[in-house]
Amino acid sequence: MRVPASDHGSEVSRLEELASYQILDTLPEPPFDDLVRLAARACRVPVAYLGFVDERREWFKARLGISISEAPRRCAVSEAARRDEKVTVIHNAQNDPRLAGNPLLCAVPQLRFFAGAPLRTPTGKILGAVTVGDVRPHRFGRAERDALTCVARLIMQELEIRRQILTLQESVALLSGLRPPHQATSHGLLSICAGCKRIRQGQHWISVTHYFEQHADVAFVHGVCPDCLATVEARPRRTNHLQP
Repeated sequence: MRVPASDHGSEVSRLEELASYQILDTLPEPPFDDLVRLAARACRVPVAYLGFVDERREWFKARLGISISEAPRRCAVSEAARRDEKVTVIHNAQNDPRLAGNPLLCAVPQLRFFAGAPLRTPTGKILGAVTVGDVRPHRFGRAERDALTCVARLIMQELEIRRQILTLQESVALLSGLRPPHQATSHGLLSICAGCKRIRQGQHWISVTHYFEQHADVAFVHGVCPDCLATVEARPRRTNHLQP
């Protein structure tokens, strides 16, 4: 879908934030399946799904009552909710140009009613929507709007927890990658000289920079921190006295 030039910067930022959740094209997960079922029950409809909007499509992470797994972005309910930035209600999808070409209007069952609540991140970006649907026009009052909005908030809380867990797992994996060979440690501890601060590796003692260059994909540049600089400057300067 073509994004207006004026919105391009914010859309790039939104897509980057969506990518940071590492949610697209992942396997079903019970928490999201449960929340989709909760949305359907709260709104008393047979269809509900959780959609994320990437550059060209709306991808369904969880779904109830439908079999397709994605829809073109240009005609997605999540895209309409993203642009409206609020709960979007479509009483007769067959007559709404925003959904023209949406495969859910041709699939079995043929849906006519949709309501979608946007998924808003803590930074204000909208990643998609949790959407409910029915084969007939449906009354959708304040109670249903509030319930769907509440489910959208719960989904975002679950996404944040999931992202934090992934970040922790990546940190643990990084630390595991830094772990030295077995013979260089005792129960996972590094042996560091109390004097020169070199690290023991087998029968040898190597510098800290050399150690991390061996066990991690890092490189070093050297500088002087403010404390060390102050210490050096505070030392008395040595002068050379020439003998007469």
